[in-house]
Amino acid sequence: MKTYLICAKRQTMLQTQNPQFLTSISLGLCENLSDLTLNLNNKKIGDEGISVMASALKKCPKIIFLSILTIWNQVTDIGISNLSNQLNDFTQLQQLSLNLRQKKQLLKAKTKLYIFNISYNNINDAGVIELSNSLKQCINIKKLVLKLCNNFFGNQGISSLGNAIKVCSNIKILQIQLKQNLITNQGMQFFGSFLRKCSQIIVLIINLKFNQQDFEASQDLNVKLKKMARLTTFKFDY
Repeated sequence: MKTYLICAKRQTMLQTQNPQFLTSISLGLCENLSDLTLNLNNKKIGDEGISVMASALKKCPKIIFLSILTIWNQVTDIGISNLSNQLNDFTQLQQLSLNLRQKKQLLKAKTKLYIFNISYNNINDAGVIELSNSLKQCINIKKLVLKLCNNFFGNQGISSLGNAIKVCSNIKILQIQLKQNLITNQGMQFFGSFLRKCSQIIVLIINLKFNQQDFEASQDLNVKLKKMARLTTFKFDY
């Protein structure tokens, strides 16, 4: 069995059934899975549901490609933390896509692709620093997509994030959405200085619109980033 898709089609399904219906019964029968998508968007599964699901994932140790969709649920940091801890054990994982829109640290699984969307929350500098510290441990990343739009972090957060990206020296494709935060000229310059040290990046896409930097500083960074040695694709919105 190569691909297995679980999609809760009706909102009542996860509200009326024990979460083990979704996990222990379904995932427990699929130990040879290599490609798994879980679509749980807007189902109000809560911390209990996502924690039981995370525990059941251990029954599928051969997963290589994993996608989990759980936007607009009632999941807190407790549930996301439980999910993070379980996924750290997936040593064969090559591609991981999580669409959570929750504030939580990056996972430490040994994967080559991270896609994180934590936009539209209340993340401040401390939250981005926490995220950045976890990111530093993800040394196998080759493609990183980070969406941090519409939060409340500024120069400290963006500088910490830039430093973490520099540490992940294998990144070749970087897409980072930072629209509508509190980043000023100083933070943007620090961020740019770290990016310019990432010698492996070939695709770089950045969105810094609606922050607190001025046009001249953005234009200056645009010119400097274009000079990165291996870039083949570059887009900078400011």
